[in-house]
Amino acid sequence: MNNLFDRITSRYVDGAEVFYGWMNMSLNQIKRAKKLGIKTIVECASSYPLYQLKILEEEYRKWNIPFKVGSQKIYLKALKEIKEADFIKIPSDFVQETFIKNGIPEEKLIKIPFGVDLEKFQPKDNYNNEIFRAVFVGTVGIRKGIPYLLRAWSELNLKDAQLYVVGAISPDVKIIIAKYSKLKNIIFTGRVKDIVPILRKSDVFVFPSIEEGSALVTYEAMASGLPSIVTYNSGSIVRDEKDGFVIPIRDVKSLKDRIQYFYDNPSEVKRMGKNARKHVEEYTWYNYGENLYNELKRFGLL
Repeated sequence: MNNLFDRITSRYVDGAEVFYGWMNMSLNQIKRAKKLGIKTIVECASSYPLYQLKILEEEYRKWNIPFKVGSQKIYLKALKEIKEADFIKIPSDFVQETFIKNGIPEEKLIKIPFGVDLEKFQPKDNYNNEIFRAVFVGTVGIRKGIPYLLRAWSELNLKDAQLYVVGAISPDVKIIIAKYSKLKNIIFTGRVKDIVPILRKSDVFVFPSIEEGSALVTYEAMASGLPSIVTYNSGSIVRDEKDGFVIPIRDVKSLKDRIQYFYDNPSEVKRMGKNARKHVEEYTWYNYGENLYNELKRFGLL
């Protein structure tokens, strides 16, 4: 479907001054635009394709789960788009690092973090100190690092504490999570329509992802006034020891230490949560648009 869309829309780039397209949907449009002397930008919302492929293959192998890569044509097309485009729009330091390490010049990269709806996501009015609630939101799967979080939480076995695991459960982890499904202090909600109520009743957001671009839910948790425990690979804007903690991937000990820290220090939950909200207020979608416009102007594209 993406290839069909790409072929059809490539007929309509004539007359543009700049072409801006999404990865895996733009190769023919980019080629057409370049023939016409039009500058081209492709947006990549995740890490460099070969890095993504390699780290996910490693992770699935680690858990003895078959890795379904899908069509190699998807990765090949993405690599061709990266090569053909004049510029690549990316969302985070992590993504930038994976591109540079794979030989993409830094001057070709336009880095702009995403945004969040500050009206929709608001901090809670009061704190319930009777129950400590940590929350994960996302697809419950290997890529999100969920096995490490479940192991860390079960080993901590904190009194009067709950872990909410919010999101659809990927088939590839059903065997892994089966042994945790009967634990009373872990609540698997499945997919929910509105995550706002769950975020508002939580104390800490935990997101141990193996590979992302810049997960939107990390912005939403910060806007909800939650301190976060995230991996560097989540591509978040969380500042270590200010808005929460940034930890390495695959690190159960770090997860346990940071969760325990917030459990033992309610005042730090409030302090870092307030820091997170204040920091993320700079990242509205309006500001995202302004930043994109300014960057395109700086690169001489407008």
